[in-house]
Amino acid sequence: MDRFGVWPDAGEFAGAEQPTSRIVRPIDETEVVTLQGNVHPLARGEFDRGAVSGEMRLEQLVLELEPSSTQQAELDALVERSMIRRLPSIGIG
Repeated sequence: MDRFGVWPDAGEFAGAEQPTSRIVRPIDETEVVTLQGNVHPLARGEFDRGAVSGEMRLEQLVLELEPSSTQQAELDALVERSMIRRLPSIGIG
């Protein structure tokens, strides 16, 4: 739904290409990096209670990835097309 409460037409997504994978090699768990400012301040060793079951559900987990420049350009174009088409019908412009 866009900011005016209008759902995009399904046709706008028809023919959309699958995104290109940006994973260029196998993931090596020994090559991990902690990004500064991206870890909750209470996520410290002193609060570590050990391993948990693989069945444990993680609640309120947010993983935000930045789109590639191509993905962002395609999204911007979709939003622009959507806005231009709907502006007259909502009395703006």
